[in-house]
Parts: sequence; C-alpha cells; structure tokens
Amino acid sequence: MKAPSVILSLLLVTPVAAQQAEPSAAPPVAPVIPATATPIAVGSRVGEILSSYDSGGRRDPFASLVTAKRTGSGAEGARPRPAGLAGVALADVLVRGVVRNGDTMLAILEGPNRQSFVSHVNDQLLDATVSRIDANGVIFAERVERGVAPNHLRKSLRPSGEEVQ
Repeated sequence: MKAPSVILSLLLVTPVAAQQAEPSAAPPVAPVIPATATPIAVGSRVGEILSSYDSGGRRDPFASLVTAKRTGSGAEGARPRPAGLAGVALADVLVRGVVRNGDTMLAILEGPNRQSFVSHVNDQLLDATVSRIDANGVIFAERVERGVAPNHLRKSLRPSGEEVQ
C-alpha cells in the first residue's frame, strides 16, 4: 500500500515541478494606471479616440468642396429673404418681356420659381437695382461691396449671353 501512495505522490509532484522549472513562463502583467487623470475635452464623445493629428494648415481632404453660394454679407445671409422682387437674387432673374407705357418702360422679370414680376427703373432686387430698361433688355447695377462702384450687367430679352458694361 505504501508503493501506490508513493507513485501517486510522484505523479502529482512531477507536473508542478515541471511548471516551476519552465523558464519562458512570465508572470501576468498588471495594467498601468497613470498617477494623474488625463483631461477630457469639452464636447468630446464617450469612446472617442483622442488623437494629436496636426493638419499643418492643409484643408481636410474629406470635406466637401461644393458650398452654397452666399449672397451679400454674412449678416444678410442670416436674415430671411424679403417677399417679392426684393427677395430674388440677380443670378436667378430672367427677362421675359419689355413693355412701353407712354414714356415709361416696364420689364417683366421671372424669378427662380417661375413667378413673374413687373419692374420699373430703380426697383430693388436682393443684390442689385434695375438701372435702365430699353427695348432689348434690362441693365442691372449689381451691388458688390460697400464703397465699391456697382457692376452694370445687361440681361437681354432674347438671351444670347450676358454682357458686362
């Protein structure tokens, strides 16, 4: 009975001794916890990976290159457009007709939503003024910037292109 217990004890001790003698087994490494907490930026999302990428003044290659056309200054773009012809931009206007009433010339202008307007000389558009109306079309004075002379642009009744005067 003594022999089986000795053999049993040798079988149990041998694997333990083999594990202790194995030099390649490293003890488990505990996670390193920093002594001070890293500040989290205001507005960052939970789980967001913080990076230290510096663009070096270059544009974002994933940002869209197509932007909406702004008319006027930034403050003007923030306000809603006025109703009628005063809310229509010069780029959106088409000349559909010219009418003579005695000495007065009138122009029929069409807006972007196919709405028609009857205009006189000195009527205001969003970014221009009707400067002159003749039998061939309308000349607009486009407001560019304050203190800069306006650009005069002709839109013909029969458009074959726009002429800058």
